Amino acid sequence: MPIHHNLLGALPANTERIFPAIANERLGASSCSAHWNVVVPSATIPLHKHAVEEIIVCLSGMAECSFDGGTPEPYRSGSVVIIPANMPHTIRNVGSEQLRQLSFFAGDPPQTEWLQPQGSVL
Repeated sequence: MPIHHNLLGALPANTERIFPAIANERLGASSCSAHWNVVVPSATIPLHKHAVEEIIVCLSGMAECSFDGGTPEPYRSGSVVIIPANMPHTIRNVGSEQLRQLSFFAGDPPQTEWLQPQGSVL
């Protein structure tokens, strides 16, 4: 079984957010994936959906998530956000520091469909 080191900690330099894989088929996972997700203050992850369920664990920062055009729901460090497959959603960093979270998907790749231009991401 592969063990990988130093996959967390990268930060956005020239983009609004980063989303590198920390577990996927290339790294040895066979049926799921995980990503390190960092969003700079005031940035929004535009409207999108995934063909598989997503679970977000917020490690630090404050954000809000809107589901299917609904009222934004706040979350922060320690929150867990569960997003069903094919649920359109946006995430916005509403805090003054970087939003740092882990995103887990019930598939690899997460099959993201952008419903708005995806913006500045690495």
